[in-house]
Amino acid sequence: MRYLPIFAFFWFSSLSMAGSKHHDEHVYHDEQSPLEVHDDHSATSHEAHMHGLAEMTLAIEGDELEIELESPAANIVGFEHRAESEQQIATVEKARAVIESPERVFTLQGGGCSVEQVNVDFTELVRQDEHSEHEGHHSVETGHSEIRANYHYRCQEPEALKIVVVQLMAAFSGVETLSAQWISPTHQGAVDLTMQSNRIIIE
Repeated sequence: MRYLPIFAFFWFSSLSMAGSKHHDEHVYHDEQSPLEVHDDHSATSHEAHMHGLAEMTLAIEGDELEIELESPAANIVGFEHRAESEQQIATVEKARAVIESPERVFTLQGGGCSVEQVNVDFTELVRQDEHSEHEGHHSVETGHSEIRANYHYRCQEPEALKIVVVQLMAAFSGVETLSAQWISPTHQGAVDLTMQSNRIIIE
């Protein structure tokens, strides 16, 4: 899986919005260096694990756009253990089909961006024989299951990408709040998204 250099800033530090643990809309913009890392952003994703809350990061560099999603499995499929019944397996596969289809999750306004690669991780929900022994022990020890997705785009005019509409909350009602951060070569910002307020404005 490839990551943009600036996207690694988000991946290896926690989302600043995750610690808020609230559902009030909050918007933040910063015109300082997008690579400035603060020491207080050190919580892991498991520390930020909270039902109803999911996290998103978006990074633009050159003509590349990278989007990362992470959510507790309960928000997406309604449970966090491995799928066992036929109904649970069908629920997981249905959710996977949605998340693997970026056009069902995002609408990009401007930029002429085309998706090049999509990677989704449902390994903590599949049967024991479908993933490694290490992953199986990890799921049991933490008591939490996460669903992760990465989307890589190539944009003809990345500077023209101004709005990203996120349909994740409409597709999965268990996602009540999506704490989103975005970063570009000149700006960065953060916003709490809901079904009623689902637009990231990049400026």
